[in-house]
Amino acid sequence: MRTPNAWRDLARQAALTRELCREAERQVPSGERLLRWLNAIDAWRREERVEPLLRLVKLFDAPLAESLRLAWQQAKQVSPRQLLEEGYQGAALGRELAQRRQQALEDSLAGT
Repeated sequence: MRTPNAWRDLARQAALTRELCREAERQVPSGERLLRWLNAIDAWRREERVEPLLRLVKLFDAPLAESLRLAWQQAKQVSPRQLLEEGYQGAALGRELAQRRQQALEDSLAGT
């Protein structure tokens, strides 16, 4: 059975989000786990995907949704342009960007 790509993508994003919620029932997600989720839903290039998925999280766990929203807002502040200005290039740029985003997520989740 063929389905439109947009439907397939939406179902995959919802499944990934539900998995995150299930894991959060056992323990608060780490910055690393949250970064993997954001990468998997392509949040950095398709920012418009995040808010609907946070509303989905809110159906299961409103406090978790708010924590994720705040962490997302913090991680978005990490600018690739700033890292380029600091001299990062190529693979080093990608590694540093991921590291700083993860740190921003961890700081937000920890309440700092």
